[in-house]
Amino acid sequence: MNTSDKAHAKHFQHLQNDQKANLNIRFKLERTSLSKAIHNGRITAKWPTARSHGH
Repeated sequence: MNTSDKAHAKHFQHLQNDQKANLNIRFKLERTSLSKAIHNGRITAKWPTARSHGH
């Protein structure tokens, strides 16, 4: 393994970590907005229509 390979591997690992962080942030945001929607009673209103469309 030469130096450029090592550098590339490190860079790739860094990219993967960034992606994981982004996914975690997105997941947290979606979960909080989902719980807000449930709290506001929006989900229960949408649920039957979503079911009938096969989602």
